[in-house]
Amino acid sequence: MQVVIMAGGLGTRLASLTRHRPKALLPLGDTSLVGALLDRLCACGMTEAVICAGHMGHLMAETLGTAWRGVPLRVSVEPHPLGTAGGLALVADLAPDFLVVNCDIVTDLDFGALFHHHRDSGAAATLAAGEWRERLRFGIVEADADGRVLRLREKPEVCHTILLGAYALNAKAVADVLPTAGERIDMPDLLARMIATDVPVRQFFSTAEWADVGTVEDYRSVLRGAGPLEDR
Repeated sequence: MQVVIMAGGLGTRLASLTRHRPKALLPLGDTSLVGALLDRLCACGMTEAVICAGHMGHLMAETLGTAWRGVPLRVSVEPHPLGTAGGLALVADLAPDFLVVNCDIVTDLDFGALFHHHRDSGAAATLAAGEWRERLRFGIVEADADGRVLRLREKPEVCHTILLGAYALNAKAVADVLPTAGERIDMPDLLARMIATDVPVRQFFSTAEWADVGTVEDYRSVLRGAGPLEDR
């Protein structure tokens, strides 16, 4: 199971913490964000890791080396930010089917199950999805077309199905829609191109523990052991 880890972002929302190191190398317990992710991927059957690095990518290569727990690892450094999918155009020797995972998620997602579900389904792409609940800050007004108020809901809890930042992809399907090497594209846009060409894009729904580390507060929440998939 080949895994491409997207770690090319600038980490601008974590600027106070990423001046001297890439976001992926922020400490987490006795390892780092990307270290914890690599540990989980190894436990799920990863056979090769490719890190798409950008901001201070040389530190990624120096820190991670060429193997992680015996699993071969290589670092591909982007010349400039290419988004959450553009770096795929620079990766040589992509497997026929492979995983793409964002470096800034902390999760116990079963990546092996995602991969095998994808291959068994024959999909061009399979995205990991989960449930996100949050309480709105404001009351909700429900009215009919004439403006008659039917119901008021005071700061209700809403539920959404969200992307979990992990994807299983077919290399040929990706090549058909991926821009030229060096062009920026984010994963949702890449998936939208696939959907537009009517190739099968499927969902793998998971109730796994999950947290995103996009801001300083997100990072602090993870360090505090914040639970996933709920608003905190």
